[in-house]
Amino acid sequence: MDYLLMNKDDKLLSFRTETDAIGTRVTETKSYNNKRPHGWNGIERWIETRNYAKHKNHFQSMLKDWQIDTTDGFLQVSHALGLNDTLWVKPETSTLKWADVSLYSNQFNDIAARTAFETGLHG
Repeated sequence: MDYLLMNKDDKLLSFRTETDAIGTRVTETKSYNNKRPHGWNGIERWIETRNYAKHKNHFQSMLKDWQIDTTDGFLQVSHALGLNDTLWVKPETSTLKWADVSLYSNQFNDIAARTAFETGLHG
């Protein structure tokens, strides 16, 4: 699938995910400028660092149940949003804007917040 790495509504780069029997590969396909997040180590590594829940044992079964235990599932549901910056991901054909997904201006689901921050299961 083809995606865009965004900084608010500015395109930083496009990339593609391809899954086969070996796993998922993520490759950059086009750069829109030379700007990259601090400590940039490639798009595949950046996505890994955004998926905090993947590395918490009690989330493994929930990710699978919610069908977001894959790279594409994670990106389509979470947009790789973080609370510390304005970077996010959207499918290349998507018309979503920063205002539609920003965690700064959209309500954060209370159950998701309590589950993530208190490391327990709620709701």
